This record gives sequence, C-alpha cells and structure tokens, in this order.
Amino acid sequence: MLEIIDLVNATRYKNNLEPLLYNEKATISAKKHSEDMRNNNYFNHKNLNHETPFDRMIKEGIKYSRAGENIAAGQTNGIFAMNGWMNSEGHRKNILGNYKYIGVGVIFGGNYKTYYTQNFFA
Repeated sequence: MLEIIDLVNATRYKNNLEPLLYNEKATISAKKHSEDMRNNNYFNHKNLNHETPFDRMIKEGIKYSRAGENIAAGQTNGIFAMNGWMNSEGHRKNILGNYKYIGVGVIFGGNYKTYYTQNFFA
C-alpha cells in the first residue's frame, strides 16, 4: 500500500505536481472495496449492491468536492499495477489529477490473486 502511494507521489513529482497526502478513511474505503471484489469474485468500480466509489467514500465519512478511483487486479506487485494505470488514459488522469488525498487498499487471494484500489479526493 505504501509502495503504491510512493509511486504515485514520485510520478506526480516528475510532473511538477504536489504530492497526495495519505488519508485513513480513503484507505479503509479502498481496502473494503478490494476485499469485496476478492470475496465476491468480481472486478468493477460498482459493487454488487450497485454502490459507486463515491457512495463508498461517503459511507466512510469522506466529504469531497471531487473524487476518483482506480482499480487493478492480477498484477504481481504495485509496480506492475502502477505501470498499468499509467498506460491507461483515465487511470493516469486520476493519478495526476487535482486531488489532495489518497488511500490505497491491497488485498491478496481470490481468482485474481491481488486486488488493488486507489481512492482520490479533494
């Protein structure tokens, strides 16, 4: 989890952007989503109750003016997950976006072996 935050902030630094600050509530939201995807064998931003990332962040008490989420699954480590996100326009936009906070949840097991969720907000 911390490795991914470091990779995000190193990428932001290379792009002359402020680093994102760690947020515990965003991490809890991200971790719960990664766990849910593993436990219920799906891979999607919406969970099986049709809750969006924004619904889940609000449930954790996050108040935001803008928010985003990246998910990945199956990569063997955070470096490969980060590489995949940076090679995807929408995911890269979140990593380099106008956010202030980040939370990351990484869960092992299930069909994909590793589930990654990043939550961003300002």
